[in-house]
Amino acid sequence: MNMRLKFLVPVAGRIKKISVKHYLQTALLVIILVGPNAWAEKDYEHARELVKSGEILPLEQLLQQFINGESSQLRLLEAELKHKKGRLVYELELVDEQGVVRERLFDAKTGTALGEEKD
Repeated sequence: MNMRLKFLVPVAGRIKKISVKHYLQTALLVIILVGPNAWAEKDYEHARELVKSGEILPLEQLLQQFINGESSQLRLLEAELKHKKGRLVYELELVDEQGVVRERLFDAKTGTALGEEKD
């Protein structure tokens, strides 16, 4: 006897039987497509609250300080707010005019340069 487990799910106002494999594939696809956006929104709101409370500098202010102090030939590729060694740190991925990509770390509260991230 060949028994296959099936789920009953509502689809367009009707009930359909789908296999466990198809159900899991669909669930995984939803997680992949929707999950990162939901987490990004939560991270964004958390960062806004930290800026509003004065716990961290706004990213824009840090970028203005850094670029004015360094070279305006740098372009920002990616910025992340992370916890490292008990403090909040901005991790900036920057590219220079020669195309060299570097990750620079900055204290998120003070804007102090902490060096480069080593991979």
